[in-house]
Formats: sequence, C-alpha cells, structure tokens
Amino acid sequence: MTPSAPSDPWIAAARGLAEAWPGVVTGDAPAVHRARVATRRLREALPVLDGERRGGRRLRKDLRALTRALGPVRELDVTLGLVVRLLHDEPSLDAALETIRVRLMERRLRRRARLLRHIDEVDIAGILARVRALSAQGSSKAAARRVPLDGAELRRRMATRATRLARTVDRAGALYAPEALHAIRVALKKLRYSLELGRVARVTGAAGAATRLRRFQDLLGEWHDWQILSTHVSRVQGATPHDHEQLADFTALAARVEDRCRALHAEFMTARPKLTALVEGIALIAHPVSATSRPK
Repeated sequence: MTPSAPSDPWIAAARGLAEAWPGVVTGDAPAVHRARVATRRLREALPVLDGERRGGRRLRKDLRALTRALGPVRELDVTLGLVVRLLHDEPSLDAALETIRVRLMERRLRRRARLLRHIDEVDIAGILARVRALSAQGSSKAAARRVPLDGAELRRRMATRATRLARTVDRAGALYAPEALHAIRVALKKLRYSLELGRVARVTGAAGAATRLRRFQDLLGEWHDWQILSTHVSRVQGATPHDHEQLADFTALAARVEDRCRALHAEFMTARPKLTALVEGIALIAHPVSATSRPK
C-alpha cells in the first residue's frame, strides 16, 4: 500500500468482496467470512471520503443490509466448527455434540436459503462500481486525482469510537453479562477498523494501536463463539424431556461450554485495565489539535 494511493484500502476491500462473491453464492464458509469483513471495511471507509456527499450514504445502507444478511450464516459456520473441534476433544460427549451438530446443520440450511433469496436481489457489480466511482477510480482521468481521505472526519470518528468503547467497557461492570461483553466486542471492532484507516492516513500511533486492539478483539471473538454455542446447547437441553436418556449428556455439555465462557470472561477482566489504558491513548492521538492550542 503506497502513500500516493490513499483510496487503496476500500478499493482492496471492494476487490476482496468481488473475489469472495462466487464462494458466497456456492456456500463456501471462508468466502462468506471474507465477504462480510469486506462489507464492514467498506462501511467504515466511505464516510471519510469526499465522495460520501455524492451517494455514499445510500451505498453504506446497502452494504449494511448485506453485512446483516451474511451474519447468521457466518455465525453458524463458526459454531459448527467449534462443535467439530469438541467432537475431537470431548469424545465422552459425542452423542450430545452430534445431536447439536445435526440441528445446527438444519438451521444453516434454512439460513442459507434465506441468504440466497437476499443475494438474488443484490447487484454486486453495481455496488463495486459505486465504490470505484466514490473513490474517483472510475476512469484514468479520475485516477490521477484520487479523492483524499477527509482527515478531520477520520480523526473525529476515531475519537468518537474510542469514547464509545471506553463508556461501553465502563458500563459492563465486573459481573458476567453476555450482552455487555458483546457490546464491547462490537465497539472494539469498529474502533480497530477506524484505526486501520488512520494508519493509511499516517495518523501517528494508529497502526500500533490497531495491532494491540486485535488481541482483545480475538479474545472477545472466541468468547462470542462459545457463547453462541452455549445458547444453542441450552435450547436443546431445555427442550429435552426430563426422562430422556441424553439429558445428562446435554447437561454436561452445557456445563462444559459455560465453563469456557466464564474462563474467557475472567481472562478479559484480567486484561481489561490494559484495554482501558490503550483506549485512553487512542483518544489522545485521535483528537484533533484545536486552533487555539496550535503554536502561533
């Protein structure tokens, strides 16, 4: 990525979306993941383009709808992968895990059918063309005058997202609360995407901060995967008759998954002071210098 090509990040994301799209249509799990990440990166990048005023808001709305359509299938892909891992690690629970796996597969088929109905209406070529147009990549003449990043808007968004994450972490408290942890995970991810744009714009400290945030995102991402599995297991456990021969297996599986969720929460709580300090530092590097504080 070269400094002379500031629009490369969203062009790369658009290219990644185009490359992943055939796999999305055929149901390839990695392709669904790549496409979803690409839509999120594009949504974060568009507001800091001058082109935002020329149709970017409508494009962001379309991309958000696509992100949401891909989400349920991606979530089930991850959960199924976790079940396969447990089938290897926990042979004593294989009967209960196999039941969960079959139910997840059935659910994924339904979600997949719903996604296909949605993407039949998606003009992916049109979306990619609009991204190129908004980033002044539509012609060789436009390429010579690429739209620059709106530095002020980028810094404002970085500062806003840092503040939002700090408040979300503070509100979460110390008790185990899945909704609060999920809110932290989402706010953290949005801040990291902003920092990645800050790196392209050469905002001092943005690249290092994005790298350090990734550790917390990965930790909460793993927690989220186990939490989703916990929800599915609890549903099956709750629907199982008290005299069913598999009830004890489902109960043991539920306890195993819940223990892992709690352990990951404890790990996050141990690391939380470091996250708070990191976010405070990000707010400082993101906040634009006021006119009154500049040297005369």
